[in-house]
Amino acid sequence: MYSSLAAAKAAVISVDEEIASQGLPLGICPLVFVFTGTGNVSLGAQEIFKLLPHTFVEPSNLPELFAKDKRISQNGKSTKRVYQLYGCIITSPRIFKVITT
Repeated sequence: MYSSLAAAKAAVISVDEEIASQGLPLGICPLVFVFTGTGNVSLGAQEIFKLLPHTFVEPSNLPELFAKDKRISQNGKSTKRVYQLYGCIITSPRIFKVITT
């Protein structure tokens, strides 16, 4: 637990620096965070998520993201993919389907 929001954000920023310098293990990439809805909880979570190296993707692009290869360059070093997280915002029209009886 952190004593303040500022302290928690500072801890997340240190994780950002670690990801930027060391990257993420290939076995967990792509690492996707999904935010449901556009309410205060989702917006607060996104605020913290945005402190990390990230790219937002549309829900329709998630299968393509996972289908791509790990993009390892010829010298064996990983490309940008393992140095960032992915975020996806899913709103209620995508979560629920109206069923008529």
